[in-house]
Amino acid sequence: MLSQLVAAAGVTAIVWLAMDGRSAKSALLGLLCGMLPHTIFAWYVFRFHGADQVQIILKSIYRGEAIKFLFIVLLVTAVLKTVAIVPWIFFTAFCVALLLQVVLPLLINNDNWE
Repeated sequence: MLSQLVAAAGVTAIVWLAMDGRSAKSALLGLLCGMLPHTIFAWYVFRFHGADQVQIILKSIYRGEAIKFLFIVLLVTAVLKTVAIVPWIFFTAFCVALLLQVVLPLLINNDNWE
């Protein structure tokens, strides 16, 4: 999560330097709407350990995905209803957050390169 927050801060800074404050706010909110539900999902799923709890882990994955989807819907709806944003920047940043969830773990884990 820390690497995602650092990447989000970097993307937001780039948007702020290239455009304006409203665009940077839109990018930050889009990134957070993508990262926060994923963080909740990761905590919910990986709170169990051990091979003897496989069924519990499997059930928590399905429930975690449902919770993640619900939080995404709620966060995006709340932002679109309450905050003045630049929509295309918000949704682009949201997609970047989803891509970061896949790419950053591969880049951080050096074992995948061998």
